[in-house]
Amino acid sequence: MESNLEQNLEQNPSETERQIPYSGIKDFLENSEDGKKLLQSLSDNRVTRGIDTWKQNNLDKLIDEEIGKRFPPETEEKKKLRDLERKHSELVRELKKKDMLTKAVEIATEKRIPLKLIDKLIGEDEETTLSNLGLFEEVFTKAVEEAVAEKFRANGREPSGSGIPNIPVKRDDLVGRVLSNI
Repeated sequence: MESNLEQNLEQNPSETERQIPYSGIKDFLENSEDGKKLLQSLSDNRVTRGIDTWKQNNLDKLIDEEIGKRFPPETEEKKKLRDLERKHSELVRELKKKDMLTKAVEIATEKRIPLKLIDKLIGEDEETTLSNLGLFEEVFTKAVEEAVAEKFRANGREPSGSGIPNIPVKRDDLVGRVLSNI
């Protein structure tokens, strides 16, 4: 329809001076498909521009206000308090670790477990540490027993190459030797 109007105006230049009645424009915009599309396009453009303008003028300010509400700025006191709490928790963790180390060393010494591996056996709490020590003791003892058994299988049960003849000694003779050395 718009193209018909443009063609009509080009063909009859004198009609450009003529006024189009309001009812004709209203009828065109409300009832014809081309008119409805034109109105929809114009209103979409205006709404889009309005939204863009509003975003440009207001959105950053609203976002900053909301961030400020949800995450208020930290005061110096809060920063110091947070830092002290962090240091306190680190000290408590270190103290627990030292207590676990002391207890683990006592248990390892009692059970004759090598102390070089104690740091690896310490857990987060006493129960974990004791469990780790028990497991290590079990595995270590088993490995030593297997190594001794393998050695005995290879060389027999009799010690060899000691250079001392294997002569039975009576108890009284042994006690006499010990007392004479005193």
